[in-house]
This record gives sequence, structure tokens and C-alpha cells, in this order.
Amino acid sequence: MHVINGDLTVAGDITAEHISGRPQVRPPQIGPNIGNQILAQTAMAADSTDVSIQIAVTTGAEPLDGGLFSVQFGKRYQGNAPHVVFSPGNAAAALVGAYVSDVNGSGFVLSIAPRVPAASPVVPALAANTSYVWNFHVIGN
Repeated sequence: MHVINGDLTVAGDITAEHISGRPQVRPPQIGPNIGNQILAQTAMAADSTDVSIQIAVTTGAEPLDGGLFSVQFGKRYQGNAPHVVFSPGNAAAALVGAYVSDVNGSGFVLSIAPRVPAASPVVPALAANTSYVWNFHVIGN
């Protein structure tokens, strides 16, 4: 294995069996709750890196729509804002209208879509006292 300390630019294709983020001196962090959101518990998986992040949230008694939590990267992404791809990590997270917002080189916010009227296809709101898990993959741009 060869170790490169610094940036690497490749003008061409890269073929790999796996791509992993390495543990960092300063791992990514969960920021403060957004707005008036009161969460019973928020935890980031211990093996999270700026490339691969897993966050578990347990809502409080009255969860709100809008910004749920923010993530600050351990090391700022240079250039354009990175692309953040995410997926639900449990059934509860699959049922809510979550989306990534406010992406920049320093981090991003996971937000919950507002509740829709009963006349529209229903997007469930966050449930009280419920655990949600999301997985994130961050790709520099």
C-alpha cells in the first residue's frame, strides 16, 4: 500500500474495489439542534468519517418539521460544495420526507418536509419519541 500525504489529482479513470474514508484527527460532528427542534437523543456512529456518516436521532415529545440537525465536517471540503447522498437506515426514517439542505464545504443540514394536507398524498411527520437512522455518503465536487 502507498500512502500519499496531501492531495492527489488523477486525470483519468480510477478503478477500485472499495473506497473508504479514513479516521480523521477531527471526525465530523453533529451540530446543535436547528431552530426550536428538541431531540431526546442524537448520536453519530463512532466510525463515521467525512465520507461516510451514520446518525441516529430519537425525537422528543413534540418533534417539528424543518431542520432536524446539522453536520459539520472534520475537514472542510475545498472548491464547490460536496454532494451529499443519503438513505434511511431504519423503517421509521424511510417513512418521513427527509432531505439534505444548506450543503456547503463545512457541512449540511438534514431537514424534514412540512406535513402535507390530507387532500395530497400524505407524507408522515416525525413521530414523537421515535428513533430514526440515516446514512450519508459525501462526495467532493
